[in-house]
Amino acid sequence: AQRGIRIKSQPVPPLYQTPVAAGVLAQGAGVLECTTVPGAFAYRIQVAGPAGFAQPLLDARVDGECRLPVDALPAGGYQWRAASIRSTPTDAADQGPFAAGQAFSVAPPPPTLSANDLDVGMQDGTTQLSWPGQPGQSYRLMIASDLAFNAVLHDAVLQQPQWAAAALPPGRYYAQLQIIDANGLRSRFSAPREFAAGNTVRDGSGASLRTGADLPLHRQ
Repeated sequence: AQRGIRIKSQPVPPLYQTPVAAGVLAQGAGVLECTTVPGAFAYRIQVAGPAGFAQPLLDARVDGECRLPVDALPAGGYQWRAASIRSTPTDAADQGPFAAGQAFSVAPPPPTLSANDLDVGMQDGTTQLSWPGQPGQSYRLMIASDLAFNAVLHDAVLQQPQWAAAALPPGRYYAQLQIIDANGLRSRFSAPREFAAGNTVRDGSGASLRTGADLPLHRQ
């Protein structure tokens, strides 16, 4: 016997953008994103836990961009999938097939350091900044000449929890730090910490003289 079958293939599903396969989103700030599909005016996005898509945790239609915030999800493992929705000649909504499910997880971001966690010291006459760190972490350090960080002089990702201000001319500066964990999640920037760089004034024992704010006293 022969029987005709109809396979639903249009509109095509979107492609996943964020997170990457098996990627990690920051708890409280995660967003699922996928590409737009020509002709689609909306998208259906589902998020499932261990029970699978038979019992999705989230099942949302989003108009316009293929984008769904998932900031309410607790830490854990999930999978998501998306389908495109287009209009038919009768203005009815026509949903295409779902893309294959893709795994992702949600994890807490690294804790934000306080300004006091940035320690200012001296080594061989050079101002040194250091802070507490953990294995697998890297650190984005920004140095500016103003408290609002409108004039950023240094912006780099470091692999060690320390930095020397040898390249800075004498003066007063501000530092703020962001922690990046092994999953690529980032903390908020720390509050700015003021410090001074340049040649310090030393006493007879060779120790740097310090101001009332416990900063090294520098030559003018």
